[in-house]
This record gives sequence, structure tokens and C-alpha cells, in this order.
Amino acid sequence: MKSQLNWNDAQNSETATSQIFQKTQHSLVTKLNNVWQKAIAFLNPSFEPRVWPSQEAGQTTWNAYDPSTRISIEQVSAQELRAWLEELHYQNI
Repeated sequence: MKSQLNWNDAQNSETATSQIFQKTQHSLVTKLNNVWQKAIAFLNPSFEPRVWPSQEAGQTTWNAYDPSTRISIEQVSAQELRAWLEELHYQNI
């Protein structure tokens, strides 16, 4: 015996599927953006750290790459980014 979905169940299922697709798509876009930003930072002849924002779960997170040390940090808070940059600064003195 087949169970029947009513219209509300079908709409809820479509909405849930759409939300999953949007989250997956957003996550993929974020990851591709991070790869692109790292590539730009790597190819940039400057030795200054490169910093860029990204959106993760509706919140702004920060990414950075230091071409001098070739160290990167991904999806951290502003406070974590500041601490990382200060640590880099004092390592290079």
C-alpha cells in the first residue's frame, strides 16, 4: 500500500530539498572563492599578508595567506585573525 503525500508534505519536501541545495551551493561557492583568493595571493609578488572575508552560515569569517611563510588561516573570527597577524608580525621581527 502506497502512502500518499498531501500538498503540504510535498511543499515541505521541496522546500527542504531547495534549502539543502542552496547550502551546498553556497558552501561550494565559498570554497571556490577561498581557492581563488589563495591563488591570487600566491601569484601576487607582494610579501604582505593577504586577507579576505567569506560568508559561512550567514556570518562573516576571515581568511588570510602569508606569502613569506606560505601559511594560511581559514574561516576564523576577526579576533582570531588579529592574533594570527600579530603572531606573524612578531615572528618576522
